[in-house]
Amino acid sequence: MEMIIGILGLFATIIFGVLSIDLFKRKRRPCKLTYFPSETINIYRNLTKGFDCIEVLKNDKPIKNNVIFLSGIMSCNGDVDLTGSDNVVHMWLPEGYKWLDVKIDSCSEGIDAQFSITKETNRDASLCFGLFRVNEYIKLQALVEYENEKKMSSLNDLHRKITFSHRIQNTSDVEKGDYIRSYIPMKRFYLLVIANLIVLSIVFGCLLQFGSSDNVIYKNNKTGEEYSCMVSEDNMVELYSRSIKDSFFELRPKKVNVDDFRRQYVPVFHYKRMNLHTMFFLLGFSIPLALGLLPTIIIVFFKARRINKYYLLYKSSDK
Repeated sequence: MEMIIGILGLFATIIFGVLSIDLFKRKRRPCKLTYFPSETINIYRNLTKGFDCIEVLKNDKPIKNNVIFLSGIMSCNGDVDLTGSDNVVHMWLPEGYKWLDVKIDSCSEGIDAQFSITKETNRDASLCFGLFRVNEYIKLQALVEYENEKKMSSLNDLHRKITFSHRIQNTSDVEKGDYIRSYIPMKRFYLLVIANLIVLSIVFGCLLQFGSSDNVIYKNNKTGEEYSCMVSEDNMVELYSRSIKDSFFELRPKKVNVDDFRRQYVPVFHYKRMNLHTMFFLLGFSIPLALGLLPTIIIVFFKARRINKYYLLYKSSDK
């Protein structure tokens, strides 16, 4: 029992320690902005190539084959609303790229925001906004031109190459989210957890039912502690503690002579019990499994909830 309490205490210490670190980081900068990539399309290659009768114009000039249509969602997803009237986030393109045109496609109701190319350099676009409440969004669209085609290994690389900067108080650096294209039904997660619990229950049940056992246990009359025993070569009785705690710290079994053993220890016939070898195997199997499986389940659960939350945000931006 003491060992189980110790293991539960270790789990609680680790979990609450991680939560405390995360809470400290969130309280230090409670406002948070996240940029989610939405679309990346080469206008010429993906839309007009192969059709002579289709032509895309900008300012009465045909679009070149090195122009990309880009869209993404800026979301406020911290613990508190982002206040102020002159908040600015700069979006920097890497060397060899430049903004051709930018605009705000849609946003949550009531948001006052502007998206424009900075006059000093066409690599910098500024998103200016006022009050930005938690779970609100701003969907951005832009045309980007690149000079060297060899630098463009993948269209999706462009979202990863964009860097963000701002000087907004109490706000962490802008994070980059993943592409969100599907909703994860939580029923699948619950079925996975139930399936794991069933498999573990079957394994533990088999160990309890078919594992080797000590048929006779001896109890100390004075202390009430239980022992398994065997006779050694020197005709002494070796006592192996049935307590998991003591068995871990005892390097050698306790030895008593036969007369003392008869006076102090009495046999106890109980239902089938696991012996120490089976018990050690069970602990050695279950503890690492729990240490690896439990955090994984928790992480997957919160990640699935987060993906679904942002998927709904993404879908609302398409309306």
